[in-house]
Amino acid sequence: MRKDVLEGVLLHIMNEIHPNFAALAKQYNCDYRTVKRYYE
Repeated sequence: MRKDVLEGVLLHIMNEIHPNFAALAKQYNCDYRTVKRYYE
């Protein structure tokens, strides 16, 4: 489990903002589908 990705996604969940998966993926150096999995 990637805790850094989870923390980044949790910020968007708490603020009720739909994240840009591609931008977060670039920031955390992973695939956008990984970020999407943590968002869902």
